Amino acid sequence: MQPVTPLSGLIDSPSAVGHNRPRVPGCERFMETKTMMPSFLRGIAGWSRVVCLAVTAGMLPAIAVSVLAEPVDNRWEPAIRAFERDDRETAYLDNAILFVGSSSIRLWDTLAADMAPHAVIQRGFGGARTADVVRYADRILAGRRPPALVLFVANDIRGDAATDLEPAAAATQFKVFLDHVRRESPETVMLVVAVTPTESRWAVWPQIRRLNERLAGLCDETAHTIFIPTEDLYLGPTGRPQPELFRTDRLHLSPAGYARWTKRIRSYLDPLVAGPGGTEPADQP
Repeated sequence: MQPVTPLSGLIDSPSAVGHNRPRVPGCERFMETKTMMPSFLRGIAGWSRVVCLAVTAGMLPAIAVSVLAEPVDNRWEPAIRAFERDDRETAYLDNAILFVGSSSIRLWDTLAADMAPHAVIQRGFGGARTADVVRYADRILAGRRPPALVLFVANDIRGDAATDLEPAAAATQFKVFLDHVRRESPETVMLVVAVTPTESRWAVWPQIRRLNERLAGLCDETAHTIFIPTEDLYLGPTGRPQPELFRTDRLHLSPAGYARWTKRIRSYLDPLVAGPGGTEPADQP
């Protein structure tokens, strides 16, 4: 077994700071963007040089740098600021369920009615990838400790070779977010909703399915975390997505599609979370 070099030794060694330091893909990008990360990610990473050197020494999987070195994208800043304004203006109940994710969460116009009598907080921003949810995690949670958090993000694999993640890398980013929620709110039950099979992204459905399999395994290994499968809800007898369950873009759910989502999510959520009175689980409508 090869001896492990302490991080302090790596930092103090001449090669750690000189031009002979091996280049690690992603490290330069990480060093440039880490100051714009949320506080908890900076805590995970520490100094960028330490992280990159640790990868070089084989002490930290390269996939960790992939997670921590996501390129900064400010397009969702207005949406996050709108969430913060809503937090200031709305007196949400302490036991409100937090729904977090991408456009299917944002476009869920009937969420409050569909989840009644549970109180809900809707925090979806369209086009978001899991890295974006990770980046804004502190501001989305806003110090809350919700009884449950429902997470749905569907944009890590969408048929774009330039930006798509491998299933393992995407699952790792989910883990970063789940681990952060667990640290901030140990009693929160987290429900991860499977990525939906859609006609618009059918070409990459095999990769998305592998991601769902990894998410199911991740939830099995993570305390108070549940995976909600949905593939069976949306595939028809031919094995392809059923058109009536989607909007004309063949990507987002139609009212009929949301009705199926509601029933499935509530079948997992209701037995776990008390209703507004805080004593008994709410009945499904």
